[in-house]
Amino acid sequence: MAKRGQKRNNKYEEHKDPLPIEIITISNLIPTNPISWFTCLFSYLIQLNNLPNPNFIELNKIPIKLERIKNYDYGNNNNNNENKEDLYFIFKVTKYEDMIKLWNKGFFGKGIFSRSEPNWKIRTMNRLGLSGGNGLTDSDTNNNTVDQIVVTNEELTKIRRELRSQYKDERSKLDELENEYKKNGLIDKLKDIEIMRNDLNLKKKQNDYNTYNLAIDKIKENKLNLNSMSNRLRIEDLNIIVSNAPTTTTNTTTNNNNDNSNQDNESGENEMKTVKDLEYLQLMPYEAMFLSIFLKSTKIIENDANNNENENGNNTKSEFEILIEFLKLDESKITDSCLISPDNKNLLKLIVYLHYKTLGWCVRSGFKFSADFIIYERGPPFTHAEFALVVKSNDPYKDSNEDGQPISESNDDGDEREEDEEEDDDDQDQQESWINYSSVSRVISGVKKTFLLVYVDIPKKDRFNEVFTKLLNSINSNNVNDKNDDAERLKILIELINLYKINEIVYRRWLSNRTRD
Repeated sequence: MAKRGQKRNNKYEEHKDPLPIEIITISNLIPTNPISWFTCLFSYLIQLNNLPNPNFIELNKIPIKLERIKNYDYGNNNNNNENKEDLYFIFKVTKYEDMIKLWNKGFFGKGIFSRSEPNWKIRTMNRLGLSGGNGLTDSDTNNNTVDQIVVTNEELTKIRRELRSQYKDERSKLDELENEYKKNGLIDKLKDIEIMRNDLNLKKKQNDYNTYNLAIDKIKENKLNLNSMSNRLRIEDLNIIVSNAPTTTTNTTTNNNNDNSNQDNESGENEMKTVKDLEYLQLMPYEAMFLSIFLKSTKIIENDANNNENENGNNTKSEFEILIEFLKLDESKITDSCLISPDNKNLLKLIVYLHYKTLGWCVRSGFKFSADFIIYERGPPFTHAEFALVVKSNDPYKDSNEDGQPISESNDDGDEREEDEEEDDDDQDQQESWINYSSVSRVISGVKKTFLLVYVDIPKKDRFNEVFTKLLNSINSNNVNDKNDDAERLKILIELINLYKINEIVYRRWLSNRTRD
């Protein structure tokens, strides 16, 4: 029970910070109590003195590596576009400490080998029975914490499913035995069945409460039972098991590839082994822009022409230039002035992401739910996501001229023909949207979430081009890495975002049997 309570308290302690930034916290101030004034002032001065140097913060920003991946679509056999090239941006964090920091402070990103939290290395070491199941090596942590056992959410889920399956099997056996007794008229033995059923339900409640302890016992059993490691070892595991000692890493890997007898090692040798950290944290582009441009807690490191990592962090492009390049990925045609359209999908999603982040929601990708985003009240470890968002653009000036006046109807036959064609296209788009909404609604309702349509009202094109051109001119200035210019660019970007308005509509499926009087 102590371990269970300790785990619950650790969860709130680990995720107490909503953002990966250093803040000063002071105790409650009581105006009528002079001691509270002294306590708050003393706490403020101590924490202010312990804050790191701004130069130190600048040098120790979390690096986000940007990779550009080209995808060729050979299915489009158009006249002038037989091979369409699509460019994708991948933002990833490879250092384990940075991954854990971004996850614990705001739930940013997703581990590519995990459901959400990047814990593939921990799960692999627990499965193989290797020491240091917390995912850190001796160089990452102190020696007194390396042997600490860490249980991941995936392992807890696996234990729960195994216990649930075992409970259902035993319950079905009792049901079959009860039916057999009823057929044979053995009424006296039915009381024993009822007692066994009560014991089974009591055992289920105890297992549900002690799932965390059962997972720890299983990990300890894997570490003690080294002879069964060959049964848990996979072929691909031979290439990821390495030694903690840097001088013996190559020899250990070679021996693992040439001789499988090294699988049954002694306890001392097993403690020296670990696994390669192959997992990285992949961020949504909107998360990367939010962290690097608005919070200034990360820096984007761009690969060079040979797609090699630039470790020194001296980028040729700033975060604002990368943002503009990312926005242009959505444009099929870029004009000579290099402007984007006001209904740019990447820009709209960025605006929606920033909108809900400023409201205090935890915003994550809704890709596996057929949505653009899902939002949590606090985060994945605490509750399930309540809403699934689909971003749509809305042009309030569609049927008006440049002055905002309604467009008068024309009697010209050519104009009427063009209007009829536009109406037919609108009807077809509405029909496709209705089918799409119905499909997405079925998926979202199946996972107990509320389907939220987020309509973003786009501004007038002239006003948008004016602000966007001002942003481009500021980005194209000579002082790309000047902090004062970055503040000016951020101010212009916020001005551009404020041109948009967000409206929300809850989409629910109407059921006649639930809405009758």
